[in-house]
Amino acid sequence: MKIFNTILILFISVNSFSAEKLFAKADSLFQLNNTDSAILLYQEILDKDMESPELYYNIGICYFQKEKFNKSKFYFQKSLVLNPKSEIIKGRISQCNLNLGKKSPPKIFYISWKNKLLSFFSKNVSIIISLTSILSVFILLLLNIFDIKRIPKKYIFLTALISLFFHFIISSKIEKESILSLKDNTESIK
Repeated sequence: MKIFNTILILFISVNSFSAEKLFAKADSLFQLNNTDSAILLYQEILDKDMESPELYYNIGICYFQKEKFNKSKFYFQKSLVLNPKSEIIKGRISQCNLNLGKKSPPKIFYISWKNKLLSFFSKNVSIIISLTSILSVFILLLLNIFDIKRIPKKYIFLTALISLFFHFIISSKIEKESILSLKDNTESIK
């Protein structure tokens, strides 16, 4: 039984090592714009029952370069199943849809409202308004605590809400910028 387990482990490790070699060779062929050969090698890896989001993504890229957008989209979707948080893969699927003449599904109303709000204020203006409102809340609270002037709590609450609102806008803009810069970095690598 030990011999069988040893042989099985040895076979699996040799199989995965050969798949890594095939993947590297296919990547080299892809870099040389030999997409047909790269696809064959990627398919050979799939035939060995080895899969990864990168493998499906690379096959999708090959078909995209060959302008076979249906196949490309199919492999991008398989990659997305294995890596559902990847914005890059979602972007590639959108590119395939555009090339296939399909429109992206309509956005939910609150998402379009959010996007309009984000575009209404620049990041710097949002930061200034947020800091000003935080400072205002702090001053209003101090005035109330030390009985210098009685400010109704609804004004303090309203100022705090404004501060939170602009904090949300700032964080959304920063997140959007980081996603866009990540996309730019990954596209410049390829």
